[in-house]
Amino acid sequence: VIMSVVPKAHPISKLVTMWGYDPIWLSKPTPSELFPSSTFFMSKSKDLPDSPMVDGVIKNVRFQELDSNPTVQNAYKADVVLHDVFFDPERKLWYSDIMITHGESYFPFIRLALCRIQPYSLSSTDKDVYMSKVTQHDFMQIMPLRKTSASTVSGTQVKVTVEGVSYRSSVVGVIGSEIEVSLEEQTPNIGQEFGWTEVSVTPFDRVNANILGGFWGGIINLPKDKSSTKYRLVIKEYEQFHADLDSTGSVEFKAYVTGGTKTKVTRRIVFADTINLF
Repeated sequence: VIMSVVPKAHPISKLVTMWGYDPIWLSKPTPSELFPSSTFFMSKSKDLPDSPMVDGVIKNVRFQELDSNPTVQNAYKADVVLHDVFFDPERKLWYSDIMITHGESYFPFIRLALCRIQPYSLSSTDKDVYMSKVTQHDFMQIMPLRKTSASTVSGTQVKVTVEGVSYRSSVVGVIGSEIEVSLEEQTPNIGQEFGWTEVSVTPFDRVNANILGGFWGGIINLPKDKSSTKYRLVIKEYEQFHADLDSTGSVEFKAYVTGGTKTKVTRRIVFADTINLF
């Protein structure tokens, strides 16, 4: 597929962070359109004294890349969100943890624009050198947050809930992702990590399925005679989508016929958590 007319690129599209929702899921769009503002980034960098930093942000910073075009340079300035960087001596790499709030958009894409910043750089009314040239990162997806909890209902029952943003439907027509909770018991003398055996699997219903932000909930039945055996819950969330019948590495649920083509519905795991019981 090609376009007969090449659209005119935005003059700063390669210099700033951009995002957008994943079109294969029916979910809310990102809180803003192409360009997220600095308010969606939770900077933990402390403001430096006698610097232009305010709440971890330096506003109205000049792009070096636009120096050759003063008209565009004057029209567009950047807000730079500062994040502390750390060195990993084992991998010999610098890294930074970037927290992003993306509202109720499910797995949105984001392409970060990264730079070095010097808060104590020289500046004047028309020119500053706070920011290095921009490096554009590849597109990646932001995972939705999940909160799991478990509470005792009785001596043989545990109530489990999972909260978080999901999608209203997908190309398969399924409302929201699936969650299954497995009860596992530990076999003595095998080891902490490998000595777990599945006792039961319980699918959870999604509460408030017609809204994007909701939760899944269910009751897990425990053995009456627990003796001294250790138990844990393994929570898994799956997405469902169409795939070719001859695809590998996926689980087949049922065959579909769409437009005369037979496909199957497969799923992939997107979240997992464990809760130790006793």
